[in-house]
Amino acid sequence: MKTSFKKTGKPWIDLGIVALWDYFATRFEDDLTVEETFEEIRLNGLVIRFQSDSLILEGDEEKINEELQNALASLRRSIWSATKRGKMWWSGVAQFFFKQRNRPDGFLALPAELVESSKYSNGTCDFCGRSDLQVRPVGASEDPFIVTRDKWKTFYPSHRGDIKICVNCVFASRFSPLKTFFNINRDILNASIMESADLLDSSKTLWDFSRFFAEAGDYRNYPPSINYVQSPLETFMDFLFSTWRELVRNCNSASFRE
Repeated sequence: MKTSFKKTGKPWIDLGIVALWDYFATRFEDDLTVEETFEEIRLNGLVIRFQSDSLILEGDEEKINEELQNALASLRRSIWSATKRGKMWWSGVAQFFFKQRNRPDGFLALPAELVESSKYSNGTCDFCGRSDLQVRPVGASEDPFIVTRDKWKTFYPSHRGDIKICVNCVFASRFSPLKTFFNINRDILNASIMESADLLDSSKTLWDFSRFFAEAGDYRNYPPSINYVQSPLETFMDFLFSTWRELVRNCNSASFRE
């Protein structure tokens, strides 16, 4: 069996694909095969290949579902945690993108489980272009940065959303918060996401920022350079200064410093 997640050109979904690959890449059993056009690992009897335009899992169907479930469990531990009052709730940037979901069960689910919803039907995905998977109208969780009158009927009651998304793109989009740079000020979120036409390039670039994500906190997931930022512009400048500081710290080239 083969399961694939195709590059869509929509940064939010593509970031999810990159995050999913990064999870698998930290758990591979054999040597990582690195070619100019792809990376490949073997995990739990599966062959997992990451290419510029797709992430492919090939092998036994049960093992594929097992590894996807493991990825979901890891994601859940990262974004569904106890609040200061002890209540389980979305954490970090996920509290903004997934807050309309009161429970993660059924939301953080395998593709085979997601299609059990009556919302899914045969059709073509407007994101990855596949027609061999079931689709449903897109929601805010799958593409939060683009709003059109045809997207969500709740915004414009007289218009029913007609943009469709396939079950694999829905699944991948759940992982996108893991690769989002953010700053939270009270109930306001300023978020930045990286965009690339090449999944491999996106993964390698984000890997260079792995220290930022490793030091993630409740307020932001990159080291602060400006204190008490309030606006999107200040947040963006804060991110740029933080990035520059990290690059200079990690670079020993005198010519670079000049």
